[in-house]
Amino acid sequence: MINQYKTLFLRQSYFDCHDTYAAAFREDAVTWDYVVLTATNDAQAAAYEEQLRYRLEMGALPTKTT
Repeated sequence: MINQYKTLFLRQSYFDCHDTYAAAFREDAVTWDYVVLTATNDAQAAAYEEQLRYRLEMGALPTKTT
């Protein structure tokens, strides 16, 4: 029974997150002014930058984010 509730919770969480993510692409979406990422070293910073670059190229971030 516990596993059933856990599965339902995870499924609903996924849908909620996806809906929030999809809403960020609407023209009238409220967005953040700044997002600050911190890295513990240069390698981690480079990985973050690569992920952001990739997501921008793939259209996985709202254009207002840039």
